[in-house]
Amino acid sequence: STTLESVDLALSIDHAVALLEQRLRQSGVVLTRQRPDQPLFVYANALRLEQVLINLLSNARSEERRVGK
Repeated sequence: STTLESVDLALSIDHAVALLEQRLRQSGVVLTRQRPDQPLFVYANALRLEQVLINLLSNARSEERRVGK
């Protein structure tokens, strides 16, 4: 079952980045983040949203290793 709730997108991004930050840096991926002045809420399943963000960051890491840019 999917539980939808109001989720702060910036906090979700921060959490996903914190989980992968060391591995991203080791792969040469440099992240630049700018937080909005106000929270940005989305209506989503918090766990699935976090998994999507982790997958996007992992894909960036994989692509960086493949391309080497």
